Amino acid sequence: MKRIKKATVAIMAVGALTLSTAGITNELLPAKAAAASASASSAASEYYKQALQTLNSFYKPALQGQFPGLGGLTLGKSTREDVVKAIGEPEMPSNASNAFDVYHAEMGHPGYAISYKQNKIQEMRYFGTNVEREANIGGITVKMLVQQWGAPHSSTVFKTGSVEQKKIVYIRGAYQLEFIFNSSTNLDHINLVKKDAAGSDNSSAAGDYYKQALQTLNSFYKPALQGQFPGLEGLTLGKSTREDVVKAIGEPEMPSNASNAFDVYHAEMGHPGYAISYKQDKIREMRYFGTNVEREANIGGITVKMLVQQWGAPHSSTVIKTGSVEQKKIVYIRGAYQLEFIFNSSTNLDHINLVYKA
Repeated sequence: MKRIKKATVAIMAVGALTLSTAGITNELLPAKAAAASASASSAASEYYKQALQTLNSFYKPALQGQFPGLGGLTLGKSTREDVVKAIGEPEMPSNASNAFDVYHAEMGHPGYAISYKQNKIQEMRYFGTNVEREANIGGITVKMLVQQWGAPHSSTVFKTGSVEQKKIVYIRGAYQLEFIFNSSTNLDHINLVKKDAAGSDNSSAAGDYYKQALQTLNSFYKPALQGQFPGLEGLTLGKSTREDVVKAIGEPEMPSNASNAFDVYHAEMGHPGYAISYKQDKIREMRYFGTNVEREANIGGITVKMLVQQWGAPHSSTVIKTGSVEQKKIVYIRGAYQLEFIFNSSTNLDHINLVYKA
């Protein structure tokens, strides 16, 4: 009996301890949750303050045609040499498909793109940081912008290819700041241009974009005779291997798989996107998807009218369907090969294919 009593007492003691511990834990959980909630709220508040500080840092410098943090570089005055001296050589210099020198965002450092006219800065773009972005450009909303700066000079919706964005403009003396939003809470980037330039709405800028788009189009004409795309280091249909491609442009971000026969190379700032398929390890087809920055100066500016005016009547023009999506395929024969221009509409070129002549 004594043993049973001792065991019973021990069990009761353990049970009491367990209940006591559970009670303490249950008392602590709400406190921990409240602390976590308070911490998250505090962090969100801090991000908001920093994003607001980022926004307002553009207000005064814009009056001088400048961006904050760029050492007094000024639109229409500072040269490319001045820029390089202040912030170094761009990681991606301007080329035929992109009119901007691009400076990538790095840890703690924002990204910029700068274009020139007669060696003087014509436009600057601010892409923000890619670390703690919500404390920088990612925390700037349409609501914050209007609350802080009042009603804008203008607000327009425009399309770059199939991407719809909103441009909100504030005039600052002889200059203007353009806030390009993907949605009311997603600011893509900020442009600084001269007031009379009005970005892509200006006829001069539109003319420049047309010339660059035309240059992009015509860059395909001669290489296609050799079974090649411009800018792909002489990679050739039916000859170059996957190993050759990887050596020339690197591993694809999306390798081919069961649902997709193409190795896909994403468009990055200033770099066009490609998709490449193989047969017996030799290139069978290449696709060009253009750039995702200044797209209207690249593939996005190529229309059916421009194509026919420049290259004459096509070999064929057919309507194709991919699922429920209807597109037009316009074909030009180039020797043993053919270029296929795939349009979503007469003014919206989706991509260009290079294949063997059918």
